[in-house]
Amino acid sequence: MIKDINFDLVGNLIIKLRERNSLNQQEFAKEVGVSKGAVCQWEQGSGIKTENLYDIAKYFNITVSELINGQLNEEEDDDDYFERNYNLDGFEYFSEVNESNYDELLEYLKRCKNVIRRFMTLYPLYVEKELTKKQSKEYHKMLHYFKVDYKYAKTIRIGATLYSIDEAVEWLTEFYQIKDKAELDYILYKIFDFEIRINPLSLLNFEKGNLAICEYLELIGKERSDNLLTSLISEMDEKEIENSLPVRRLVEFGARCFFTRTHICDFEYNVIDKEILGQLDGVSKNTVIQDRHDYFKEEEKRNGSFGVYDPYSWKNFTKNGYEYLIDTDTTDRIRDIVLLKNSDPKKYYKNLIERDAKHM
Repeated sequence: MIKDINFDLVGNLIIKLRERNSLNQQEFAKEVGVSKGAVCQWEQGSGIKTENLYDIAKYFNITVSELINGQLNEEEDDDDYFERNYNLDGFEYFSEVNESNYDELLEYLKRCKNVIRRFMTLYPLYVEKELTKKQSKEYHKMLHYFKVDYKYAKTIRIGATLYSIDEAVEWLTEFYQIKDKAELDYILYKIFDFEIRINPLSLLNFEKGNLAICEYLELIGKERSDNLLTSLISEMDEKEIENSLPVRRLVEFGARCFFTRTHICDFEYNVIDKEILGQLDGVSKNTVIQDRHDYFKEEEKRNGSFGVYDPYSWKNFTKNGYEYLIDTDTTDRIRDIVLLKNSDPKKYYKNLIERDAKHM
């Protein structure tokens, strides 16, 4: 496999070229000497090897570069290219996920991922004013799928006003002087809110939805997955948690619970729930309480804007700092309830006893 290629775009171009040549998958497979299953994989964006790229490009009389980019040189106006890879406007809100709209949902999720990936690639070029005319058109088409989280932006601008999305992203990039792409992506992920038009509870409740659920949770990221799990369990008792398919699936995909304002109150040390904060393995309770309190106070002081800054929002933490929010004890308890209570009750009660003993 070749790295750093968006094979979803390659697969979509293969579909376009195959259909333009009036070939079904079986006929095209025969022409390039592979199975119909291989062509199906290619068109879904997987299983394409280097030799396949050369064979496909040769058959359709295009360059390998065109195939890798998922765009023909003749598509100068970008309209066909944008339509098949990035256009989200034709999709309705998936309020109820079911078998009739499941394939459409998968296509929507794939396009969402394409939009985010391409936007994050173009954004640094935009900041450096290095976008070509074609890239600039593409960038601004995608921009309307995003909005800036101005509340978050204001916390690190220390009270200044941001008037436009362009001003926000330019200033924030300059403020952080970001050079590392991974770190830039993480910052942009916090600045930009990308609207995903799916009812998460309906998706998580759909029995046959494992593939779409995996795509969805990867799309929203671990922080928003953690937020979703924390919100769900806050309204449930143990029996409801045990029988909840959405909770089970979130746990199975690695979502965790985090501390909320019900656990730690209003920045004040004397109202922090010492017992809840002291449950991290291998760390004394007093150390955990003091470290977490100091971390929050330092972040509050650094940001300066008390009325906007929220230390219990994952957006106000670095990648490492985010771990301060994770409530490992509650996460372990929820995991045991949904995965062990019925399947391995002996282990479930053993873990329960050990947790109780640790708190005594």
